[in-house]
Amino acid sequence: MDTHFIKLTGTAEVPENLDENQYYTVGAEIDYVNSKKTPNHDGSNTWTHTWKINRLMTADRQGKKMPAKVKGSLSTTWRKVLWHRDPDEDFYNKVMSAMIAEPDKVLEALNIQ
Repeated sequence: MDTHFIKLTGTAEVPENLDENQYYTVGAEIDYVNSKKTPNHDGSNTWTHTWKINRLMTADRQGKKMPAKVKGSLSTTWRKVLWHRDPDEDFYNKVMSAMIAEPDKVLEALNIQ
């Protein structure tokens, strides 16, 4: 029988210190990265499914919620925004090429001088 594991990657900054003697509930929004299959000696496989953290929320037993700021670059976030609009890599390349070719128009459209 195959075994499946979830591996989460990424880090998130919480707004205050977490008490090591406290239990916390953690909720996350994650994006699939990849899956790796490793054969076992008995003919089964061990699968490791890697996911990257997008959003993270922690809550203590009293229900106090602490949103965490996920570390990542703005360009990665922008790519995700475009991907959710259209997952075709050609769309991303078309948008980025247009932005690079006409930076003044982009800044003007955003009202940034």
